[in-house]
Amino acid sequence: MILDNYRGTWEDEDTSELRKLTREFIANEITPHQERFAQQHRV
Repeated sequence: MILDNYRGTWEDEDTSELRKLTREFIANEITPHQERFAQQHRV
């Protein structure tokens, strides 16, 4: 994405780590199942 490397002036190591963990969670737990979630109207 266009803002993948953006880091706000307010961000520190903790918020950067949270951002990383969030991206990993979405990639591993949501993206692979999004078609099923859509069929179940859970999105």
